[in-house]
Amino acid sequence: MTGRISTLAPVLVATLFSVCCWAKELPANDTEYSAGFGYELLLAKMDYLEYKFLELQTEVKEQSESLLGRTGEILEQQKIFSNHEKIMNSIYTLNPRKHPADNSQLLNYQTDAFYRKPQMPTSITSIVSSCRSETSKKSGRYWMQLDGSDPFQVYCEQTFYGGGWIVVQNRFNGSVHFNRTWTEYKNGFGSLDGEFWLGLEKIHKITTATVNELLIHLEDFDGLAKYARYKRFTVGAESVQYTLVAVEGHSGNLEDSLKRHKGKKFSTPEVDNDNDSGRNCADVYSSGWWFDNCFDSNLNGVYTDIGNHFSMSWQKFTGSFKGMRVSKMMIKEA
Repeated sequence: MTGRISTLAPVLVATLFSVCCWAKELPANDTEYSAGFGYELLLAKMDYLEYKFLELQTEVKEQSESLLGRTGEILEQQKIFSNHEKIMNSIYTLNPRKHPADNSQLLNYQTDAFYRKPQMPTSITSIVSSCRSETSKKSGRYWMQLDGSDPFQVYCEQTFYGGGWIVVQNRFNGSVHFNRTWTEYKNGFGSLDGEFWLGLEKIHKITTATVNELLIHLEDFDGLAKYARYKRFTVGAESVQYTLVAVEGHSGNLEDSLKRHKGKKFSTPEVDNDNDSGRNCADVYSSGWWFDNCFDSNLNGVYTDIGNHFSMSWQKFTGSFKGMRVSKMMIKEA
């Protein structure tokens, strides 16, 4: 606004000055000239001056209205900055939380949300014995209880391959690393709402309570999807190192790369149960799996699209150890 006024002001002053000077210079005895042409010229000058005043008045009004609108925005921003400062001050005054003095408690409450022991509700309205028997047929978290065991949470897949599946492994974006300890593979890790491993102890209890089939769904980074289905899948107890007791009755468009691992014990980077006397396959390939010496499949390998032995791979997917983008392992009552 000030720029516009500073532009118009000199014009108005100059116009007034020129009118005044011209009026003084009019000849006193030339009445015809003064009453004729001179009078018309004076009116023209005054009309121009009036136009400039109106233009300036309009400009001032518009700029004033704009300034009033900007004042509201400025006040709103001041409120936001004020609230932000209050929040930051409240954060700075928080006291840091302490870890439990008893380290044994840390084993029960790890940082991964899924690995923490689930807090049992005061009352459970419904508990399923399997995802196949769940009546709503909606995918999601459910409490499951087997004979002689406490309830635990599972993810039921009810729309994939006919539904009724308990998801025991889910990987799709690499957000959870699978280079884990024996205890973590035993109890499970990750989040049921994202990437996770259900836990060998739970898998053992489910697959030994009833006959279960296994379905493996894989996708590569080019969008190609394949599946393998096994009519019988059983994992032994921890006393036998969670041996892959049974993996039988293969079908599907994904050729078998698991039968080599039948009868093999589970290994993790710090627990070597494989058949390779010169190395620990789990440690070398940063994974937990039923290694032989070493593997045809390793679905808990490193999440990468690079094709090598370190990747999350299934050798018969393309005939190489191509890294997979998606891996989903699911079991269901046969």
